[in-house]
Amino acid sequence: MFAHEIAELNALRFPQRVGLGFEDGTAWTWGELWEAAQRSASGLRALGVQPGERVAALSRNRLELYALWLGTNLVGAVYAPVNYRFVAREVHEMLADCQPAVVISEPALAEVATGAAGLGGLAVRSWLTLDEFDDLARATTGSAPAPAHRAGRDEVAFICYTGGTTGRAKGVMITHGNIESCVVNFALCNQVREDDVYLLAGAMFYIAIAVPVAFWAAGARTVVVNFDAAGTLDVMAREGVTRLIGTGTIFKMLVDEQESRPRALPAMRNIDFGGAPMSARLARRARDAFGCTVAQIYGQSETTLLATYLYPDEYEDIFAAMDRGENPARAASVGRAGPTLAIAVLDEDDRPLPPGEVGEVCLRGGAVMAGYWGQAELSAETMRNGWHHSGDLGHLDADGYVYLVDRAKDLIITGGENVYSAEVELILADHPAVSEALVIGLPDDQWGERVHAVVVARDADDPPSGDALIEWCREHLARFKAPRSIEFRAEIPRLATGKVAKGQVRAELTAGRRGVIGDD
Repeated sequence: MFAHEIAELNALRFPQRVGLGFEDGTAWTWGELWEAAQRSASGLRALGVQPGERVAALSRNRLELYALWLGTNLVGAVYAPVNYRFVAREVHEMLADCQPAVVISEPALAEVATGAAGLGGLAVRSWLTLDEFDDLARATTGSAPAPAHRAGRDEVAFICYTGGTTGRAKGVMITHGNIESCVVNFALCNQVREDDVYLLAGAMFYIAIAVPVAFWAAGARTVVVNFDAAGTLDVMAREGVTRLIGTGTIFKMLVDEQESRPRALPAMRNIDFGGAPMSARLARRARDAFGCTVAQIYGQSETTLLATYLYPDEYEDIFAAMDRGENPARAASVGRAGPTLAIAVLDEDDRPLPPGEVGEVCLRGGAVMAGYWGQAELSAETMRNGWHHSGDLGHLDADGYVYLVDRAKDLIITGGENVYSAEVELILADHPAVSEALVIGLPDDQWGERVHAVVVARDADDPPSGDALIEWCREHLARFKAPRSIEFRAEIPRLATGKVAKGQVRAELTAGRRGVIGDD
């Protein structure tokens, strides 16, 4: 079933049950959500939106965005959310790429939308705020809603723009069939229950918007927030949240905040985290801070988020081994393939590699995107020979567990040796004085590239020395893998998805060396 079909079914089954909640206490029943979706469809029809046209939305997280997305699909159009953090020029670039028929913005962001419109070159017929659109939708909604467009599995439901730092943005085309696969993956991996309360803390302009549909399918409630750690934890306590997914900064900030000012969260059952391989030490901190199980996700927008899953019971085995003083290899894994995906590690000629050998992680199955909007050559290159090429380097073990070692473009070659940044980052993150770390290669006259680390200290007033961290790495890694230089920052730059912005950091440091420690 597709997202709008699940919403309609829940409106028939549970019309008075709360299906969506917001950080300010606002709540919509399933019946109210479906009515709002039908109003949105009426408003879009009044604007002349046709099947296949794009409807762009520029807004922070709001319940109305789900009504707009569902309404867009009811008329057969394609939902195209825009990063609300963008300035007018960046918004214009994204709109120029997808060429929407309609742009609907949060009132507070109307000035940004106006600025994008003023740059010209867009074929947008209508620019409205969410309030203006709601007025139109209410005025045009009849007593008998028009029949919904009968979508096929391969029709595009929305375009999700990936967060790059250079070059043209990539609009990932997510189909209705992809969303079905997302529902299956999360429902089976997470064992979603009808009494679950899922917290959506990720921005609704990227793939996170699809995850709650898996909880809708079970009749479970979703609570939407605009993330800040303290406020989000307060909402979790008030709403009885049972599950959340924390990527990148979100996960780390929640753990830190809960440790510093614990909330009573007796309903919590499980936290999934992802965005990058996570140190087992941080995973155990989360388990202890929230009093629930933890699990790890690996995925991309191109795979409708979940590609692999490391299950809660597997983490409990890892923690038990750590308590015995062991260092279990599986602690570095991101799990096995989700139910609707197959994974292989391929060489440069797309031949499967045996367990333990590093190559490109490739995927196939129902959750893999239809391609990149308007970029046929890139789509063909990325999805060649029946496999989606993730751009991530990794290897499999004999049991099919995936171990990520780096992005292909982030591989560091120093003195003729390959260094995978993820391996060094995990070692640094295991140092008790380190909060998080980013590792990149920088140009070096002698070595070709040198390993450089950007570190955030757990205690900014009492950071470890750079030399001590370099020595720590040399104790746990081959000497050539250890950083030759380290710098400290208050935070690590991240993309809108929560992933670290390695390209941005590399560009900064290549342009001008800054604050490094260690040079041998």
